Amino acid sequence: MLATGYTLGGNAGVSIEYYPVKWISVGANAGIFSATFYKFNVSNNQSSTTVDLEAKDFENISRMDYSLGVRFHF
Repeated sequence: MLATGYTLGGNAGVSIEYYPVKWISVGANAGIFSATFYKFNVSNNQSSTTVDLEAKDFENISRMDYSLGVRFHF
């Protein structure tokens, strides 16, 4: 069985970097990705059908990520 779907998604992020000295930097990043599926196409080797999801069953694949880091500049 194979389930496929199409949706519109978006991504946004922000980052900051600070150089305490010329050869090293410290940074922070944060981002968000948002997308939701409202229907799927479900198929097997013999047939295919479209499944419209109810509002309580929408498939949300959104995420939020963040990172902290240190960089050495040579």
